[in-house]
Amino acid sequence: MNRSIRFTTPLLVALSLGLGSLWSPTVEAHKGHGGPMVKFMKTKAALKALLPKGAKVVKRKSRLSDDSTEWAESTFGIDLDNRIHTYFLARDRNSGKTLAGAIIMKFSYRHGDVMLGVGVDAEQKLTGAVIQGISEKYIPDFEGTVGKGILSGYAGKTVAELAQAAKSHDGDKPSRFIAEKLAEEAALMAAFLHQSK
Repeated sequence: MNRSIRFTTPLLVALSLGLGSLWSPTVEAHKGHGGPMVKFMKTKAALKALLPKGAKVVKRKSRLSDDSTEWAESTFGIDLDNRIHTYFLARDRNSGKTLAGAIIMKFSYRHGDVMLGVGVDAEQKLTGAVIQGISEKYIPDFEGTVGKGILSGYAGKTVAELAQAAKSHDGDKPSRFIAEKLAEEAALMAAFLHQSK
């Protein structure tokens, strides 16, 4: 009898752990219900809209240093992760000086995703912002509020202004979402520019 208990107890534990993970509350049960991603512009076109004309564009893949993460937190009040990110730097063809940077990221929105891009220059001012794509189901949410493709009203704002506006934004859900995520992205790009000095 003791022998059967020894063999069934590990089996029961394994089964309960396995089944428990299937119904884990952290699983996004409805992810993907937003439909396929609909892209409004290709990455090349988005980068062209976000970076200075005539500059040499260089693709980079790295993570923020602890110093750059702390700098962004103290400068913009935005807590950034230190995962590896892909971003683009625009450099002057003659001097090699970095003029601006751009980053495009995918964020979860309800049961789908939104792809956002933002450009930041060396003075921490936005060169532009784009919604590159949205899960099909949520296109009307954004078309009726903030728009899609190249977004107006962002070029020339500072990253600090964007971060402040995101904290005090009390509009509709899509507008709040865009304000918060663009502020996060812009702070991240500004931190990468700060790090590359």
